[in-house]
Amino acid sequence: MTSDVAQTNASIVVRQVTCPHCKGPSLYAAANEHRPFCSFRCQQNDFGSWATESFSVQADTAHDEDPLR
Repeated sequence: MTSDVAQTNASIVVRQVTCPHCKGPSLYAAANEHRPFCSFRCQQNDFGSWATESFSVQADTAHDEDPLR
């Protein structure tokens, strides 16, 4: 039974992605609790940018009309 578990764990693919904040390498696996970010610091800096509205999503103004009018 132990060899089956070891064999299963060996077949897990580990991905490395680019951190969205610092653009450095980041481990995209359960072992990295901050994924897709490389660290807690990058995760919090990114969150801070959204919270202070440094990042925003453009609204589609053509569909702002109220359909109930």
